Amino acid sequence: MYCLQTIHIYFVALNKYYNKKMKRYLVALLVVGFSACKKDSNVTQEQRNKMDDAIVEAYITQNNIVAQKDSASGLYFRIIESGNSTKPLISSNVIVKYIGYRMDTGSKFAEASTGQTLHLGGLIKGWQIGLQKIGEGGMIDLFIPSYLAYGNMPYGGLPPNSNLYYRVHILTVEN
Repeated sequence: MYCLQTIHIYFVALNKYYNKKMKRYLVALLVVGFSACKKDSNVTQEQRNKMDDAIVEAYITQNNIVAQKDSASGLYFRIIESGNSTKPLISSNVIVKYIGYRMDTGSKFAEASTGQTLHLGGLIKGWQIGLQKIGEGGMIDLFIPSYLAYGNMPYGGLPPNSNLYYRVHILTVEN
């Protein structure tokens, strides 16, 4: 709990008292601090979710991104192109191009530069929620806290509790 209180204090100070240049340095320090907190095995899932939200918010702030938050799920997103009126359903197959990055390192971990067919219902929650916000031909940036991605399980070279950034372009929706 001490870790969460400390992070909250720094985040409030960051937003109120520091200039733009100083904020970048402090955000980098906060991310390191968040990472250290995430290694605490006594952290509850609710506390971890709050930490993930703070990390995603810090990433968005540090990179000067204007994003929206889906208040029901906690997903952060930015619609680049809304696409047409054919939006995917959870039961849809979608043909997409995408690129995925780890927020903590900025390293690319996934990419499909040509269309890849995926079943929306079989994807991580962040994609399920985010892709339903755009139509065929649309493009969206998804800023996904780990609880809407792979959670505390490592996956395909990603460490547990990885917060992810994806840019996804829906080429085709098959409802």
